[in-house]
Amino acid sequence: MTYAADVEASAACVDPVLFDEPLSEEGKLDYSTIAKLRQRLELSEDEQESQDLARTLALAYIHIGFFEEASAIAAPRAADGDENMAVAAALSYLASCAKAHAREAIAPYQHCGAFFEMVKTAAASGADDDAPTMTDKHVNALQAMTRPLRGPIAEYLALNALESGDRTLAKVAYDVAGEARGKERTAALAILEKALGGTTPEKTAKLDAQITEAAQTPGPLQSRALSVLAEDYEKRAEVAYEGFLDDLAQQTSKREMSVSEARASFAGAKALAAAGRLPEGIAVLHASAQSAPKAAPAAAAVGRSMIMNALLSDEETRLAAIQAFFEHKDLVSGGEDAEVNIAVARELAKFGAKYLVDDALGDVPASRRAEAKIIKVRTLLNSGDARAALETAAEVQNNREVAALKVEAYERLEERAGALGVVRTAVRTGQSDDAMTRAAWRAGDWALAMEAFDKAPTAERTIGGAARISLAALNAGLKALPGGAREALSQDPELLAALAHMFAPAPAVSVRAIDTLAEYSTGVAKETNLMQRGLGDE
Repeated sequence: MTYAADVEASAACVDPVLFDEPLSEEGKLDYSTIAKLRQRLELSEDEQESQDLARTLALAYIHIGFFEEASAIAAPRAADGDENMAVAAALSYLASCAKAHAREAIAPYQHCGAFFEMVKTAAASGADDDAPTMTDKHVNALQAMTRPLRGPIAEYLALNALESGDRTLAKVAYDVAGEARGKERTAALAILEKALGGTTPEKTAKLDAQITEAAQTPGPLQSRALSVLAEDYEKRAEVAYEGFLDDLAQQTSKREMSVSEARASFAGAKALAAAGRLPEGIAVLHASAQSAPKAAPAAAAVGRSMIMNALLSDEETRLAAIQAFFEHKDLVSGGEDAEVNIAVARELAKFGAKYLVDDALGDVPASRRAEAKIIKVRTLLNSGDARAALETAAEVQNNREVAALKVEAYERLEERAGALGVVRTAVRTGQSDDAMTRAAWRAGDWALAMEAFDKAPTAERTIGGAARISLAALNAGLKALPGGAREALSQDPELLAALAHMFAPAPAVSVRAIDTLAEYSTGVAKETNLMQRGLGDE
């Protein structure tokens, strides 16, 4: 029922004392009195008397915690313009978990003071609502409320404060709710107590049991309960109950989710991913973003992070990440620098998946177009189209990765001259590296291999590369190890000695030279070992 159209924004303010705890036992209504009021209302034929009895009965129901009965009586009177009944209906809705109805009903009165500001804050759907910040005056208004109202409203205030990151206010409201509830320990109190911490292991076990029950019960606390259990699952990798992960996945069926509920579902999405059900986890995030648009940026960020982490895992998990990316592309694609798009495209490039790579790179910003072009070169190469890879590579200038890809393309086409041309250009433009050294080595151009090694950055002059260059020098007829190779090999004295020995002439065979010959034989053994364990990848 809509009240906004029936009650002007400047409606007369209602005195909140109507909903305060009676100051004495005399002010309280017992069940027999309420039953008599109900009977009188049903028998009354006088319209004015009926209106007065209805108002009294609605307030009486609120004071004893019969909120559904209160709203059934108050709502029709509120629609007729009765401000007292409009507020009574709003409070009854809120206390009986119908927060959306409560927000709409209380809206015309939110300017009426601390009591109404406090009710608006309690009815807020989460940290996204423009609710006033709680202060002492709001807490005082809460504490004056009749006890049956005070308990559920204080719980909502505590849960919303916790969602907003205000643990101090959450603790204050939790204490008020606990006092109002008395011996009754609700699921909301269990969730709050677990979140606020400081419980014993025995108490925690009892709280977990109550939270588990709430997680399996459809209602406003289900998402929060599932979130708490999901966080436990992330820490302990233990499911709370059979079917727990399925319940997390089924959060996608919820169509009207508050921001706080949406954010609560994030923990569930992460738990699903941790259990190897990444696509279902991303689906939960996607549904949360659709149900609560204000939570969409956070849901997208969590989804991208989950996919990025999955792409660092085993092959099966990487494929699941790619599946999730394309199934929920409108959620996770793009973002800051489109990092997830680049990562997915790089993974797909390994398989030569040209069309999927183009799709993944469609949302890449101009600042990363060059990187995207390199990925396309790799994709074309791995798809078997080396000629197309070279054509695309020509669009990227002075890039070491592209130079290595061009060499690989020429080698696949068995065009030795083209590969050597790339190496010479890299050496001339200061782009030489270990990949260029290897390429020249494979092409058998010993002089160019040595030049490429010499022009490569110091960090690129690896021991393996130095060993390769030593053999290139030997093949080129040099009489000693090149200086750059000797410097790199200094980290491995044994290997350096073996390679240097290859340049030493064999001593003449004589009885007097037997010791020298033995030393030379040892060097040859080292060379043989080198050749057996090294350069095998060439």
